[in-house]
This record gives sequence, C-alpha cells and structure tokens, in this order.
Amino acid sequence: MANMTGGGLQVEWAERIKITVAAEFDRFTRTFAQLADTPETATIIAVAKELRESVLANDDAGFYIRNWQDLGDQVRIMVLKDPRVQAIRSRKRSARTPACRIETRLDT
Repeated sequence: MANMTGGGLQVEWAERIKITVAAEFDRFTRTFAQLADTPETATIIAVAKELRESVLANDDAGFYIRNWQDLGDQVRIMVLKDPRVQAIRSRKRSARTPACRIETRLDT
C-alpha cells in the first residue's frame, strides 16, 4: 500500500478499512461476473473496477474512516449511481412493454 496520510492510529485503522473496501469491490465484481455474459454485464464490471481504483487511490486515512467505516452496500450504490449504469438501467426500463412495467411494479 502507498503511504497513507494521517495520525499513526488513524492510518492503521484506515488501512484495515481499505482492505475491507477492496474485498467488497472484488466480491461485487465476482458476483456480476457470474451473471450472463452480456455487454451490459461487462460494462457494470468495468465501472466497478474503475470505481475500485479511484477509491483505493485515496491515501487520506480520514477518507476511509469517514466514508467507508460502515461499509453496508456502498459499492452497489456507487455503481448504480454511475451514469453508464444508469443508462443501461434506463434502456432496459424503456424496452419493457407497458404490461411488464405494471407487473414489475406489482412485484415490488
């Protein structure tokens, strides 16, 4: 790992968090890799990998402590908020017939 900035204990804490964050991005990517091999799936995996690199490039200990300490489903949310993934979701929604839209609403 690169030299992280912050106090000694903060750096140790943040490095542990960073390992967890990296593992969660890897888990997310592996999960999507098991889905159908489509261009959409490949795009989502590429987005997740780019976001992973971006997040892990941050060397500020406070960044991990403030933003990633309680991991939850942050990775999934980050990927879903990406404009490329939103475009895929939008295309899929618009491709559905009106009957499918009604059924989808009823299922939720």
